[in-house]
Amino acid sequence: MTLRSTEPRCFASIVLVVALLPAVAMALDRPPTCASRPAVRDDSPSIDVLWKRIATLGETDPMAALDLLCGTLERVNRERGPQSLDAARWVQAIATPLIAYLNRFDEAEQLLQQARPILERNLGPYTPELAELHVASAWMAFRRGNLV
Repeated sequence: MTLRSTEPRCFASIVLVVALLPAVAMALDRPPTCASRPAVRDDSPSIDVLWKRIATLGETDPMAALDLLCGTLERVNRERGPQSLDAARWVQAIATPLIAYLNRFDEAEQLLQQARPILERNLGPYTPELAELHVASAWMAFRRGNLV
C-alpha cells in the first residue's frame, strides 16, 4: 500500500482534531446558566484566594457567588485544567444555587455528573464531597416528587 499525497494531510488533520477534543468538550460543558449571567471577573492572585472569596460570598449572596463562579470557571480550567479537582469543585459549586434557588435540576444534574468522576478519582468514593453529590441528587428527586 502506498500513501497518496493527501493521506499525510488527512492524518495531520485527524491528529489535530483528536488533540483539540478535550478543549472542545469542556467548552460544550459550560453551563447555560453561566451564559445568561452577567460577566463578573476577579483577578485574585490565586485560585485558592478566589475560592475563599466565593465561599464567603455564598453565605450572604449566593447569586453573586454564582456570577463569580461563572466568571472565573474558564480561568480555573486554564490554570488548573478541566479535569482538576478545582474544576470539579467549581462545577459542583455552580450546581448548588441551580438546585437550591433556581430549580434548574436537569442542568445541575449534568454538572454533578461532570464533577463526580473527577472527585472520585482525586478524593476516593467515600468522601464528604461525594456525599454532597448524593444528597443533592436525593434533594432533586424529592423536589421532583420521585422518591420511592
